[in-house]
Amino acid sequence: MIFYGVQKTTLLDYPGLVATTLFTGGCNFSCPYCHNASLIHPTSPSTSYSEEEILLFLKSVLQF
Repeated sequence: MIFYGVQKTTLLDYPGLVATTLFTGGCNFSCPYCHNASLIHPTSPSTSYSEEEILLFLKSVLQF
């Protein structure tokens, strides 16, 4: 799986917990109000993250 965005720290998504949000590409809904429209058909591999990169990051902050 390829990830196209990472929000390394969020305190909003899981109240009382620290979390990381991962963004994948390729949604087929194409909603006109989408705030991540650039992820519908991602074209830039330089802004992608592999599973290995994500796992390394998550393991590095696991003790946080």
